[in-house]
Amino acid sequence: MLSVIVLICSLSTQPQDCDASSARMTLQGGETASVMSCGMEAQAMLGRSALKPDLGREYAKIECLRKKVAQR
Repeated sequence: MLSVIVLICSLSTQPQDCDASSARMTLQGGETASVMSCGMEAQAMLGRSALKPDLGREYAKIECLRKKVAQR
C-alpha cells in the first residue's frame, strides 16, 4: 500500500529538496494500491481542498510513500 501526501513548497525550493520538513503546507491523504491511483487521489485531494499553491510563488509535489510491512 502507498500513502498519499501532497506537499506545497516555495518556488525557491528545488523539487528534490521539497519534503515534509521544508514544505509550507502538507496534505495527508489516504492509502492506495498503485502509483497511478496515488497520483489521481492526490490531484483529487487538491481539487477538494481549500489549500492550494499560490500561483507564481508555490508548487505542489505529490509523494507516494510505500508503507513498511512488519515482518514476523
